[in-house]
Amino acid sequence: RAAGRRTMLLPGFGEVVLGYADRTVTLRREDEQRVVPGRNGVFRPTVLHDGRVVGVWRVVGSGRSRRVETEQFEPWTRSLAREVAALTEDMVADG
Repeated sequence: RAAGRRTMLLPGFGEVVLGYADRTVTLRREDEQRVVPGRNGVFRPTVLHDGRVVGVWRVVGSGRSRRVETEQFEPWTRSLAREVAALTEDMVADG
């Protein structure tokens, strides 16, 4: 359970979101369109915190200008924003 509560950056087709027909356990209905725009079956990468999708992310740029942009579904606490920033820094550093 503790592992499921931590903050994670999931890939676009992450099983936590994709693996269920009813995604309301992890994703609010009002945010579904932000994760699967146009309901076209293409899932955007998500930010998961405490078992819930709280935003989406994407990598932009290349080389030294490569960075991760996030879109928050609701305002994040400072603590959550720091956690996500640390995860995105690790991702960019890992190349």
